[in-house]
Amino acid sequence: MRLFPTLFGLALCCLAPLAARAEPSLFAARDAGGETRRLVIYSSLDTGLARPLIEAFQQGNPDVAVVYEDLLTGTLHDRIVAESRQDGATGALPRISPFPRRWICR
Repeated sequence: MRLFPTLFGLALCCLAPLAARAEPSLFAARDAGGETRRLVIYSSLDTGLARPLIEAFQQGNPDVAVVYEDLLTGTLHDRIVAESRQDGATGALPRISPFPRRWICR
């Protein structure tokens, strides 16, 4: 009986890194006729839950493609810190982040 919880825990430990490396989701621009802009979003919200928000955004901004990266919170924090240290920006310019600069340890 104790073997099952141990194997289950081991399986979760092995699969967790795979979840952290999920491919970004691309929401193509609805209006590809003109110049297309790109918005990159790093978030810990599941893509399925974010989809209606992104689609509503794209209704008002049909020329914007959205690249959505669903990350674990630790990975999300580490990426923001690392990219901020590199060039002062995360994703694509302009930088929009819920983390005020004073929260990011340098």
